[in-house]
Amino acid sequence: MLAAGSTAARIVAGLAVAGVLWGWAAAQYPDLVVGHATVASAAAPEATLVAMLIATGLGMAVIVLSMFVLFRLFSRPDTSDAHHS
Repeated sequence: MLAAGSTAARIVAGLAVAGVLWGWAAAQYPDLVVGHATVASAAAPEATLVAMLIATGLGMAVIVLSMFVLFRLFSRPDTSDAHHS
């Protein structure tokens, strides 16, 4: 079992890596590839972004509902009588 200090050290190390990556991204903004592509030039048209947002929302609704039904179905206790098989 990991000690609390070891767990805290892993979390802090992960946050340090995330901080370096966020710092690098902020330093590059607004260029994605310096001299070649900016955030604005690489963005999809607004209609595409809206369609993607709608499709993602509908897909998440289907997945969340399916997972709810799945967990609800399989979390019920077994009510079958084992003696009458």
